[in-house]
Amino acid sequence: MEAINTPGVIPNVQTAWETFVVTKCSEAANAALKAYEAIMTSRLAGQLPCDNEEIRNSHEAALEQGIAQLEAETIGISAVTTEKYLRELTVRSDRDKRDKNILHRKITFAMFERVI
Repeated sequence: MEAINTPGVIPNVQTAWETFVVTKCSEAANAALKAYEAIMTSRLAGQLPCDNEEIRNSHEAALEQGIAQLEAETIGISAVTTEKYLRELTVRSDRDKRDKNILHRKITFAMFERVI
């Protein structure tokens, strides 16, 4: 921005575009992850403990919606560029699913101990 406002200085458009792309993709990936987390929380609210299949189904549905949101928000940016952010979303959502499975097992174990 400084180069645009400084007389005699030629702005570097490529750097400005790259900065825009990184910012846009990062923001879109964070928003997609928040959407994923909200969907998972909503689908599993009051459901834990539940069948592992339910956690997996909820994860798949939430991830699908998160990916769709990421793709919609980064339309016009090359797939090669957005691939990194898509992988990041997938890794982070897989970590969340794993955490839900661990929580499920802990709750189930605690309930089992109370019965015994």
